[in-house]
Amino acid sequence: MYKDTQVYLFLGYGSEYVLNPLYNYMVKLGYECVEVDMMKHPSTISTLQSLIGRKVVLITSAHLFFDKMNFKNIHFDAHGSNVHILAVLEGLNPIRKVYYPHDLIEPLNPPEFPWLPLFDVFLSPLPHLKHYERYTKVVEVGWIKKLEPTPPIIKGRLNIVHLLSEFIVYNRIGFESTFQYWCAIWNQGVSVKLPKWPGYKEFEIELINKGINVYSAEKNIFEIINENDVIITNSSSSVNTEASLSGRLTLNMMDGMIPTYMIKNTLQGLPGLHILSMSEGAHYISELRAGKRQPLINDEVLKPFDFDLAVQALTD
Repeated sequence: MYKDTQVYLFLGYGSEYVLNPLYNYMVKLGYECVEVDMMKHPSTISTLQSLIGRKVVLITSAHLFFDKMNFKNIHFDAHGSNVHILAVLEGLNPIRKVYYPHDLIEPLNPPEFPWLPLFDVFLSPLPHLKHYERYTKVVEVGWIKKLEPTPPIIKGRLNIVHLLSEFIVYNRIGFESTFQYWCAIWNQGVSVKLPKWPGYKEFEIELINKGINVYSAEKNIFEIINENDVIITNSSSSVNTEASLSGRLTLNMMDGMIPTYMIKNTLQGLPGLHILSMSEGAHYISELRAGKRQPLINDEVLKPFDFDLAVQALTD
């Protein structure tokens, strides 16, 4: 068991906090670690204040500017415990600062790039982000949600799952309107997995009542990808990259949440990913069910997370 005098602060919020596996790994190694998921932590401010004066190593996967006000302006929802990451840097003055993105599509928002030099290390989930070295040191460690290589699809099996994005908007629309919008897809034997945002539990219950197979929002996304042969997505979230770069056939449904040109600009070129309208998607699935199409597997690009290399980057 390794011990030192530093405390490792793991900081983020909700489904954009992806560091729990690394936190658990370092706790088992004997490091003193503090985990603050600001969406559910009971006392974010007091916990952070208790670390003032300590030798803190900070690792975060949160957007740099999402305090309570900015979170509300962007997501139309306020979380009273959200703290500006830059304020944490100023308040705690960590001896080492490490950033790991929660988003594979857009690891950093454009306004965040000028602030990346504040961090000592950028842990990269992908092999093509070496150009971030113009801002800080880059260490490629793989994707933290992925713990093992993706297995090949099983001949004769056709499991299809929808990894729903933009849940904040759908939650405001309400369940019945959401279900009517997606029922042509979901009623074709498609399972659904919701993100872990406020309101998801009520949606899960309603989906089950409609006869839809529901994956727990707590379940690792790659366990779900491994169990399915076709992945349905919407919007431009990381699940598009997670599924397609793991070699799975991925169908992105243009649900109107993001303009079509933005979806195409962001996702075109990902292997095995098809951008479809809702009606095209429903037809594509019906052809898969009828055996007129096959869920071909592509090369696996996304690599499992290297925990030991990540620990080294935090502790050097």
